[in-house]
Amino acid sequence: MLNTAYYRIGTDFNYYPREQVTVIIYTQGQYGEVTGNPNWLPGESEGGGIIRVTADDIGKSDERLENVLYHEYTHTLLFRKIGGKIPRWLDEGLAQYKAPNGGERLYGQELILLKKRMVGKNLIPLDKLENSWNNSGDQETVSLA
Repeated sequence: MLNTAYYRIGTDFNYYPREQVTVIIYTQGQYGEVTGNPNWLPGESEGGGIIRVTADDIGKSDERLENVLYHEYTHTLLFRKIGGKIPRWLDEGLAQYKAPNGGERLYGQELILLKKRMVGKNLIPLDKLENSWNNSGDQETVSLA
């Protein structure tokens, strides 16, 4: 899956890094301890090329694992290409979009959330968007951002 992601995402960004990517698989408990992330977050990528996923991602379905690997690999590729000089909201949006079913998610549950927040005039102001991930363990706020 990761080899396929390398070529598909590399083609989209016209970039094929030569450095190896390491994938580490954790139990749900280990993942939370090591990363400090909430349990609903399925994976993470370090700029240095380490992707962390949970055994749950592997056990649930190939589709879920593929989405997580593509998403996290997109973060890795972008970091390697531009050195982390990308707003978090753009980095996250591109990573979601590059997951095989990411476009469907963006036009599914995130769109419903966005419409709900627009009607209530409860959007995240642009000047606060960058820090929405850092200061919230709230899944809805992170999804909206």
